[in-house]
Amino acid sequence: MRLWGNYFRVVIVLISFLCLVSVCSNYIIINFTFICMKDDMEGAVDVNGTLKSIYDYTPTEKKYILWAVAFGTMVGTFPINVLYVQYGAKLPFFFAGVLSAVTTGLTPWAAASGSMWIFIALRFLQICDSSLGWKWSFYLHAAACLVVFGVWVLVYKDDPQLHKSVSGKELGRIQKNKSEAHIGHRDGKGKSKLVVPYRSIFLSPVVITVWLCAFTELSTLILIATYAPIYFRSVLGFDANILSFVFFTDKPAVWTESPDVGGVKYSKNSEKDGRRDEERGGDVKI
Repeated sequence: MRLWGNYFRVVIVLISFLCLVSVCSNYIIINFTFICMKDDMEGAVDVNGTLKSIYDYTPTEKKYILWAVAFGTMVGTFPINVLYVQYGAKLPFFFAGVLSAVTTGLTPWAAASGSMWIFIALRFLQICDSSLGWKWSFYLHAAACLVVFGVWVLVYKDDPQLHKSVSGKELGRIQKNKSEAHIGHRDGKGKSKLVVPYRSIFLSPVVITVWLCAFTELSTLILIATYAPIYFRSVLGFDANILSFVFFTDKPAVWTESPDVGGVKYSKNSEKDGRRDEERGGDVKI
């Protein structure tokens, strides 16, 4: 009997979660290393008789570095989704992870090169305080990213019917109440036969509302994650190690509350409409 029994899909979810955590950590780490980078006097330059670290960026330079991720995310979202629909999640997600790992690993080199445009370009491609130095924060994050995405590409398959670790019982659960479109049959070249109605999606009031809500929430979270470490360090004088711990402790609360918030359902007011929804497949989850 398999170690995971009929729950291999849980293994996939956990590995996918670690991959997403790794990618998010790769672009957030710069917010903490800004604090340590300015004290690195390696390659310092003389500015009007005063030695200045080449890693001590001006507010304008920091703005461009941080905004590069946002622009990269906006530009990369659509092609990644098109590739996902056409070829499945395995390869597009894996290559996105490798790209994130490579750009993270090259960040110290880009910072030391003295070229802001190289640094910003690497941040675009991504959408400290220790004995090893701030550079190793990027190297270790890049290595961890390659490991988790390596595991992902080895254990994940786009079609559960072709996965040896998925039992017949679990496959039945996965495909229960699924249409052919949900299952996602592909042609001989591995391309999906599913036609996505992008125009209808973009013009749907419900979808637009969800996007606006998500944009508001994510903008707030990203604003806090981006600028709070700098504020806590520069204004309130927190130690970098304590600061990292403080911003990590809020994550379990977010993970715990997310199922409750994400589980809110939309249903009709009248019993008649409610019965009609059940006939169509149940409540509509937002």
